[in-house]
Amino acid sequence: MAQSSSAAHQIASRYAAALLDTAKDAGALDSVEKDMTDLSAMLEGSADLQKLVSSPAFAEAQQLSAIQAIADKAAFNKLTTNFLQVLVNNGRLNALKIILTAFREEVSRRRGDITAKVATAFPLTDVQTKELQAQLKQALGSNVLLDMKVDKSLLGGMVVTVGSRQLDDSVKAKLAQLKRSLTTTSNQNTKNLKEVG
Repeated sequence: MAQSSSAAHQIASRYAAALLDTAKDAGALDSVEKDMTDLSAMLEGSADLQKLVSSPAFAEAQQLSAIQAIADKAAFNKLTTNFLQVLVNNGRLNALKIILTAFREEVSRRRGDITAKVATAFPLTDVQTKELQAQLKQALGSNVLLDMKVDKSLLGGMVVTVGSRQLDDSVKAKLAQLKRSLTTTSNQNTKNLKEVG
């Protein structure tokens, strides 16, 4: 199972890299990147579009027609439209979600961006997210993309992971640290009392 997932990711990465290279050569990188961001939002927000790209019930002609209509309505760059048509023709439209993720990852890699995984007890506001992003950028010296998730077990605070480094500033971690400290102190006090007695 992991093997097929890895193979799908490799294929998605190849498609994403090819689109990026073509867009760069054509001087259309910003336009294509915006199209892919918009398409990602469309896919996330539309159950119908998700069915269109993932269901084998749709014929290639139906998919081509629907993709063309979406591209026209969204005023996608011709390169983006051609890319989507290639996915349909190659039977890869069902991998669109993975390709969109691979595209974002490849753009970030080429820009030298760093991704920080952030777990918080409650969702951060836009202002808090921007402030955190700015602080991490200053600390790491690179543009930082945030991969946010809510983890109610943290009680409060946050856990930030960048690569293999982890900053755990959660209430849960502080309570565990306090417990360890109290246990150590308690053991020390017991030892001292024995020595006195």
